[in-house]
Amino acid sequence: QSTEKGIAEQRARVATLTKNLRAIGADYCVVSDEDLSRGLPRGVELVILPQNPTMPDTAIKRLASFLTSGGKLISFFVLPAELEPIVGIKQGSTVRPPYPGGFASFRSANNGGIAGLPGVVEQASWNIYQARPVAGRSRIAAYWHSDAGKNVGEPAILVSPNCIHTTHVMLSDDPTAKKNLTLAMVGHFMPEAWRRAAGNEVAMIGVFGPYQSRGELAAALAGSAGSDKALRNMLDTGLRTAAEAGILLEAGKAVEAFDSATQAQRLLVTAYCMARPSRPGERRMVWCHDPFGVTGLNWDRAVGILAENGFTDFILNACWAGTAHYDSSLLSVAPEVATRGAQVKECLAACRKHGVKL
Repeated sequence: QSTEKGIAEQRARVATLTKNLRAIGADYCVVSDEDLSRGLPRGVELVILPQNPTMPDTAIKRLASFLTSGGKLISFFVLPAELEPIVGIKQGSTVRPPYPGGFASFRSANNGGIAGLPGVVEQASWNIYQARPVAGRSRIAAYWHSDAGKNVGEPAILVSPNCIHTTHVMLSDDPTAKKNLTLAMVGHFMPEAWRRAAGNEVAMIGVFGPYQSRGELAAALAGSAGSDKALRNMLDTGLRTAAEAGILLEAGKAVEAFDSATQAQRLLVTAYCMARPSRPGERRMVWCHDPFGVTGLNWDRAVGILAENGFTDFILNACWAGTAHYDSSLLSVAPEVATRGAQVKECLAACRKHGVKL
């Protein structure tokens, strides 16, 4: 796109995808539409279009030739119309969510035939470019869901033998799920990506904070556990799961090994946190950027969860430049306050109930 805003948006999409590609250990290069018009680099097997609403005819012809010669494509938002018959996916037009929060996540449709596809990927999208599968050539891998978890009936991800297409761009929210989504997509066409990612994930189990190896972590936490049965159980479960991940990797089950390694790391991080007792006078704070709190939770439940997990202070971002999300005599009050209530008052009541400072 030639506009300053369009260029910034495209750079952001490229940055999100390349960050995920680096995280999964994938080899890649970035080329422009003009570069593509002159031909793809030698040895390329997979092309990703992060946000390419308009492309030169020569670039589209290069992609068409690439696909008909056995190449694979991962595309986001708008797929060049000339490629639709080649990949077996039919597009419609821009569609906005049926109501606020209508496109809040996409969830897999019985895995959709893509190994390792995350069950839920959070993404607050403001519109999509509608697409439908072609009978006998493609299928729906995931549907859009609302912030209430309702399937809104619009495909989010479609897959064919030579293409995986997502009906919006990849945003940077829910970064862990986005990384795993990128891996599932790339690994679907290039299985070696799974083997490499799983190997890296297994090797990094227990490597975080001050620890350079799993053995160092295990020794340190075992010494801290003492008679703490919960901590010891968490540590033992994490180490056992790590060992299982290694066995799965050696057996050539890369997808399962990656999942087990991720779970093992999560368990060991939890054990590490359990071994870090609070110090006298320590304050644990949470910043909430959205003045209406956590989607799907009222203030009582949200603050209650924080209190149950040892948080002492809550910082609510209720005063924005020129707008207040409470009854203010100085700033204009956000119109949502009339329908959703004065947020500071409701949050304060919940904080007082659960002993959390606001």
